[in-house]
Amino acid sequence: MLNFTAHVMFVISSSVLTITYFILITYYGLKYKPKKYNTNFTKSDITVLIPVYKEDVRLFEQVIKSIARIGLKLIVVGDGVDEPYSIIVKKYGGLFISLKKRSGKRVALSEGIKYVTTKLVLLLDSDTIISKDSVEKLLVYMTEDVGGVGASIRMMKSKKWSYYYAEFFESMSELVNRAVNYFGSAIILSGQCVLYRTDLIKPFVLSEEFRNPRIFGRKMILSDDRDLTEYVIMKGYKAVKAIDAIVYTKPPNDVMTFAKQVTRWTRANYLIFIKEIKEGVINKRGLIYSFNVTYLNMLPLLSILSLFLDIHLILNLHLFERILEKGILNVLLTGGTHSSLILAKIFEHFLRPRPSLIAMFIITRILPTISIIPFSYALAKLIMREKLKTFLIGTIALVIQYFASFYALLTFWKQNWSSRDS
Repeated sequence: MLNFTAHVMFVISSSVLTITYFILITYYGLKYKPKKYNTNFTKSDITVLIPVYKEDVRLFEQVIKSIARIGLKLIVVGDGVDEPYSIIVKKYGGLFISLKKRSGKRVALSEGIKYVTTKLVLLLDSDTIISKDSVEKLLVYMTEDVGGVGASIRMMKSKKWSYYYAEFFESMSELVNRAVNYFGSAIILSGQCVLYRTDLIKPFVLSEEFRNPRIFGRKMILSDDRDLTEYVIMKGYKAVKAIDAIVYTKPPNDVMTFAKQVTRWTRANYLIFIKEIKEGVINKRGLIYSFNVTYLNMLPLLSILSLFLDIHLILNLHLFERILEKGILNVLLTGGTHSSLILAKIFEHFLRPRPSLIAMFIITRILPTISIIPFSYALAKLIMREKLKTFLIGTIALVIQYFASFYALLTFWKQNWSSRDS
């Protein structure tokens, strides 16, 4: 016999979790305002470290030119690539280090940081442009208790659809990151542009643990930026999101490239989640961090379970109707998209629905939908240009992220560090 009580509890719990999640993220995401201070650091204390692999040459030169214009020290590591990148770097007064074979981003960072002698190191992607204003804004957050400061990532304006769904995805990620950062430290300081204390991260970046991370004895290429953020926090420092330090990066070329990126990021999230549970540190970042990563990583499994229960109910609908006729069950037992069929069947039996039926419908259908409205409002405040168009096309990102979460879960052992891989 169908376990209706278990289904009811599952549906209510899932709905309450969803409502709680959106309310918390919206409230604390909007409330987050990091404090600025006048620190003793200047741009002369910064070395920019960039790993490069098969980057668009024209964009790469724009990135290097922007750094030279600010007057920052520069080190670029060619991960199995040399010309024309070395010529460009030397042209603008930077140091180019060439690795004979491609070894991955972690090894490139590890080799490059050996040459960093300044107090601060700015890790920058080879397709991300930073301004003098953004550098100055990163510096004001680097207080004594802060180990790393991350910039807000935005897409370079493009007429391609990919600009809109990538911008939507970045804004959504930033809102979640702000909410968690309200309680002390960010979920992740994006490796696209992040400023660290050199003496803090250098021993870790040079270590074998960073160069060749392992989980359960197996070598895994985990997210380097997530790992570095975790390391900074575990060392007793804060990891701060500088919401006004905006940098611009290249949007993906097409949907497939974006899907590869999202899948890679999602795989990394699963692996970090497993690693945090294994090491017993998941609860050391605060309650909202633990809730956020647990909810997001368990969401695909909850969706599968919800779908399974819905199908089971539909296949046993005749049994459900017999129970209703006997008056044994007076609550709505639904969950997922298929539950509308069950709902219609119930209203055929009840011209005047019982209060418990209405209450169940409100909890499982109306309240979760309403909770998304303030979240959407908060998200709209972060989107800088063409809000409506970005929202509409941005739904593509949500669809891709949803399916990528399942694919990543089934193929988490597949590893690479670049969506440019063939």
